[in-house]
Amino acid sequence: MAAGFSLVELLVVLVVIAVSVAVVAPHVGWAVAKRPPPSPSEAFVARLAQLRDRAILERRMQRSLLQLDAGILIDGDYNVLYEFPADHSLTARTNSPLAVLPCVFMPDGSGCGLDVRVTAPGLARPLRLQVSPITGRVRLGEDPEES
Repeated sequence: MAAGFSLVELLVVLVVIAVSVAVVAPHVGWAVAKRPPPSPSEAFVARLAQLRDRAILERRMQRSLLQLDAGILIDGDYNVLYEFPADHSLTARTNSPLAVLPCVFMPDGSGCGLDVRVTAPGLARPLRLQVSPITGRVRLGEDPEES
């Protein structure tokens, strides 16, 4: 007997592949659809998370300053790392009289304990941006103390 596949077997395999593609194809477009651009607050959170990751990977402290009145994040060399749009307002949720808040990420991942309220005309409620002093985790969510 000759080795190989018969024409019927090859056709059955091709039909199974075609049916599989027909079932999966509509879902692939959804999976690769472009995401809308991140909001300014989400972009800021991503930038802080990058600083934390760099501190861990390079095993050295990453220093930054958040200038509340201008909405600017600056690194230790005074390079602007992120700038909020002009219509966004940042205020410290702590009773700090400082207009500039330091934020340092350590090589072990711990953070600065930043706690800021973000308001903007397009937001239904103010947002709360927090950096955990122990884990360095950066979180963004609605502020429970609505202004």
